[in-house]
Amino acid sequence: MVLAIDIGGTKVLVGILDKSGQILDYHKEESRAVLGSDVLIEQIFAIIDTYYSKFLEDVSGIGITLPGIVDKGNGTLKYAPFSNLKDVPVAQIFTKKYNKAVYIDNDVNACAWGEKWFGVARDCDNFAWMTVSTGIGGGIVINGKLLNGYDGMAGEFGHMVVEENGELCGCGQRGCLEAMAAGPAWVNKALKEMYSGAKSILRNKGDALTAKDIADAARNGDKLAQEIVHGAARYIGIAISWIINILNPQMVILGGGIMEADDLMLPIIREEAYKRAISARFRKTPIIKTSLGYNAGLIGAASLVLYPEN
Repeated sequence: MVLAIDIGGTKVLVGILDKSGQILDYHKEESRAVLGSDVLIEQIFAIIDTYYSKFLEDVSGIGITLPGIVDKGNGTLKYAPFSNLKDVPVAQIFTKKYNKAVYIDNDVNACAWGEKWFGVARDCDNFAWMTVSTGIGGGIVINGKLLNGYDGMAGEFGHMVVEENGELCGCGQRGCLEAMAAGPAWVNKALKEMYSGAKSILRNKGDALTAKDIADAARNGDKLAQEIVHGAARYIGIAISWIINILNPQMVILGGGIMEADDLMLPIIREEAYKRAISARFRKTPIIKTSLGYNAGLIGAASLVLYPEN
């Protein structure tokens, strides 16, 4: 068995998986990461000790997925964008506590690795994985191995500029894919348009408005919501066309909470990507939703243990 930990910007999932990647049990809580690394670590320890201590003797290793920049070589979370987490020796902390081998990686890389071993990419050695949620990131598998890049930062799909002079991104640039198509961009666009007088059933949501609300409204024929969804899908399609043209992957896999609107988005994403692909062959590249669903991060964390790189 494997102990898997998926740390996100807003939630923490801890679970037990078997060697086939099946989730035997998991527990979810709202993340306390904004309170600092010590509080977050103690939160995870408490979950493990409360729910999974009886399994630890049979656990072969611990896999941990982390948002942000990860140094896999020394097991450190270098920086997490959603909080002040910086230079946290995650692997060392968990090894000392539980005396188990610990494997860590960036959350999106782990999702790609989980898809490689347990998802639709089982028989695929060259593919790209894009997560579209509160942020946008990517994992790239080339010749059966994760592409890490020189500093371990390969796959920052969210910071491809898809709209010159577009919305301001957290990185300081304008028009990044993340600033134009991630969940917060949907909400910001809706609020901005309604403030300017646009009519929409979304007005009823007020400050509690979410991207899911916008997707639901789009399905119900709300014109503003449909424009927002279409615009986001178009930008994602543009970015994927570049990924296809540069990497020539066997497939592109999309995950993250925003892709729960795949029924609305995938046709537009494919249309925009294929019309920009440089050859007829590239226009046949499958662009599909992950098969791992909400638990892609947890399965990815387990895959780090079950199928360590190299």
